[in-house]
Amino acid sequence: MPTFTFTEHRHDSRIWFKNGQEIETHTLELTGTDPETGVENRAILIFDCANELYSSCWSGAVGYLTKRSEGGMSLVGWLPYSEFYDFLEIIAQGEPLTVHFILRDPKARVGYVRHVGIGNLASILSAAITSPAFGEPRGTSNVVRFPV
Repeated sequence: MPTFTFTEHRHDSRIWFKNGQEIETHTLELTGTDPETGVENRAILIFDCANELYSSCWSGAVGYLTKRSEGGMSLVGWLPYSEFYDFLEIIAQGEPLTVHFILRDPKARVGYVRHVGIGNLASILSAAITSPAFGEPRGTSNVVRFPV
């Protein structure tokens, strides 16, 4: 599972209106510099109720990874609104943390992400697309804690 350590974070909350309905969105930005290469890696995790409703079920993805021109990774994640405070709770522990992810295509170096999480050596809080089983709809995001 690819990872990168983040040393800085910031979060933002916004309220906007769509079709007369109030929608709240949280954004969590995680950055860290690779000690070996000196390049900056970044993850932007977006938590909103649209992710609750649709859960990326069309694509089987919870995010997208690109490589920036200077070599760093840039990951955008689309996560359920209800899980934002769980992610903040993990960050509040103040321990060195990493962003963990799995690409949908295991041979690719960039592309759609099917699993993203944050954690330390003891546990990871993650969001992942569930496997389709017995004709059930594909792709509801589940956020789980599991030991490493």
